[in-house]
Amino acid sequence: MRRIAELPIILLVFVMLIVASYAQMTSYKSISSSGVIKRLPWLRVEGQWIVDENGRRIQLRGAGCDYTAYEKYDILESYFALLSSKGCNLVRLGFNVPGHRIGGGTVYDPAKMDRTLALCKKYGLYAVLDCHHYSEWVNWFSDLKNFWVNVATRYANESAIAWYELVNEPYAVPPSEFRSYMKELTDAIRAVGDNHIIAYAEYAKWTYEWLEGDIWPEARRFWNVSQVFEPNSIYSVHHWPGALTRGAATDLPTYYCEASEYVYFLRFLRDQLQKPVWAGEFGSYNYTAPNWDLDHVIEIMRLCEDAGIPWCIWMMEKNYPWNYLIPEPYTSNIVPSDVPRAFSPKPFDMINKTIGYNLRQIGYNRWGSSFYELQSGAYVTFQGPIKVKIVRWDDFYGSIVHDEQVIEIIDQGNITRDWSQYTRIFAYEDLAP
Repeated sequence: MRRIAELPIILLVFVMLIVASYAQMTSYKSISSSGVIKRLPWLRVEGQWIVDENGRRIQLRGAGCDYTAYEKYDILESYFALLSSKGCNLVRLGFNVPGHRIGGGTVYDPAKMDRTLALCKKYGLYAVLDCHHYSEWVNWFSDLKNFWVNVATRYANESAIAWYELVNEPYAVPPSEFRSYMKELTDAIRAVGDNHIIAYAEYAKWTYEWLEGDIWPEARRFWNVSQVFEPNSIYSVHHWPGALTRGAATDLPTYYCEASEYVYFLRFLRDQLQKPVWAGEFGSYNYTAPNWDLDHVIEIMRLCEDAGIPWCIWMMEKNYPWNYLIPEPYTSNIVPSDVPRAFSPKPFDMINKTIGYNLRQIGYNRWGSSFYELQSGAYVTFQGPIKVKIVRWDDFYGSIVHDEQVIEIIDQGNITRDWSQYTRIFAYEDLAP
């Protein structure tokens, strides 16, 4: 009789466990007419990292696109399915503000964005809402502000949105004015109860540009640590090949230098601001694999993964060869415990190979992880065995390549600028066994 009396209690406990288990599962999912849609955990900023609701550091990776794939939802869904199959978890959704369309861009429509966000959740992709404008918005800032208030009011409780990218590339806006505009937009978003991460652009592309902000504060950078006003924020830097090498990227090692310098600056900026940074837009001009341009994209992805930096290729509609870029899918979205790892770029880290110089002055000459700029009468000493590439231009702005040469340094070697041309030395090959 006692065992029979205990039976209802056992059944009750069993039912309670099932209900609790179901509640736990459905807390990360919601049901829609299209089937089971995942509820993605909320993301927030913690120190230099993006973390989820459980405090785990999250590695975000993916690509950008027009938020409707130019009204082709079947293509959009195939893109999302492909990204998800490669272990990616982020998509940057570009759009224009209503009344301010640029070129062939797609104007934001809340119903269309709802549809796209449903697809994001279906495939486990976080969304970045990318207001894809440049600097022209200063002429209609009130419209931009009202737009973001409406977006924030609509999506304040949508955890599938990783962050809001308030503007795309505002590089023509003076830094102090830009920060003032961003502060006003941020305050307006927070006023309606929206606590999403907010992404701000950084003007500087390279470490030397950021450092030169101490000399020319209105021409080189948007941010330093004293100017960071939003705790839940991330900072974006864009890169396209050729910006560093000025037409001298004629071989794979020099393309690698572009990738090295980009991620070197991202790591530097993260340490300076004590906030997460984001490789928010980079890519290739050549979509036929294999080619050096795509290899430099792969190198950026590798270096970002080693650093725990979110990354986003632009853009999916270019039909990148994803099997070439990501031959083996990523298997985890959690940042490994050994990240950030030591910086180990290809061809090599030039800073570690530089053992002497007579001039390293901010605002006068420039240097980084993959190059050294020689001024008249300057020299630099390298530790071999390495190869370096010397490039000379006919003018200071580096518009016409005069000549280039690759030299081998076996033990130690000095390189002195004794020419009149603008000169840079690039890492080329590490000959150490």
